[in-house]
Amino acid sequence: MVPSREIADAVAAEWAAQQETHRAPDHAADALCNSVVEGVTDRVDAVAEDAANISSPISCSNRAGHPEALVAREAALWDPVLFWAADTLGAHFILAEGIVHVRQPDAAVAAPARRCLMIPGRSRRCM
Repeated sequence: MVPSREIADAVAAEWAAQQETHRAPDHAADALCNSVVEGVTDRVDAVAEDAANISSPISCSNRAGHPEALVAREAALWDPVLFWAADTLGAHFILAEGIVHVRQPDAAVAAPARRCLMIPGRSRRCM
């Protein structure tokens, strides 16, 4: 059992694509699901807390100022993440040039943890 149709479809597609030889690298979605079952199911609260603690925006909000190719590559890779965070989580991060830490808004930093809801009779579930 997986939490969404999209994940189920991805796992099913991996298995459907197998021919005569089973190749573990071709089963990334299936491996991820199994890792969650084996390593997360009994530790949902701890994993959710870890995810919230490591979801620092520093890696995608601090950008290079040059060379131009690196600036463009960072924008191409990280802008979609920041736009998703803003649209989905309501997390609006401050962009900065260089490696000097810029304090991010508390609401933005806390946004991933807010996505983890308490379900009566169960541990947290991240949406």
